[in-house]
Amino acid sequence: GQFWYYRDSTAREVDLLYVMNGKVHFIETKWSSQPDKKSSVVMETIASQLKSKSVKLGSTTLISRTENPYHLTEKTITNSIFDFHLPN
Repeated sequence: GQFWYYRDSTAREVDLLYVMNGKVHFIETKWSSQPDKKSSVVMETIASQLKSKSVKLGSTTLISRTENPYHLTEKTITNSIFDFHLPN
């Protein structure tokens, strides 16, 4: 796979785009052990906008210092930096 950093013309950014098997996976990183939903808003917005441009969407993941994975939103899962595995 390939890694990319994404920043648009309005300075919105996603820490990592991971491209694998034709899908783009969106990955944000946060130092917090309990990130809140607003941490994923920009990432989900950018994913939605790119989807409309014929990009095949993969997962949206937030990596943090959380102890256990959980759904931050309907679309975004929060994983521990210690347990995170790249999507296939």
